[in-house]
Amino acid sequence: MKKTLIILSILSGLLLAAVGGWYGYNKMKYEKCYVKITENSKSGIVNPSTGFVDYNLMAYDKNGNEVPVKFWAKKKLKVNAYLAVDVFKPLNKDSNDINSYKEVTAEQLSEKVKEKLNVK
Repeated sequence: MKKTLIILSILSGLLLAAVGGWYGYNKMKYEKCYVKITENSKSGIVNPSTGFVDYNLMAYDKNGNEVPVKFWAKKKLKVNAYLAVDVFKPLNKDSNDINSYKEVTAEQLSEKVKEKLNVK
């Protein structure tokens, strides 16, 4: 009985270490950037073959550097919404895919990002 308990404890510890390592590794693969959904952007176009809405926008990292991103959503996103997007590293100058996005408030943006996105 004690052997089984010890083996289960060791396996549980190894599993927790593996999950923690995977989580930390995935956090290092992405860079947080910010975009604003606007009416006059050439994004938000419904792709007829998938039914999803395609977005190609300019995002900005926390230092205000431009990062072109592309992603899709199941529906049109709210106009004038600010999104935090996790962009796959390494960043390139042509286009970057994202892993996820989340709506944020203007107060959560850095001053340099606010300046680039014309937040008043």
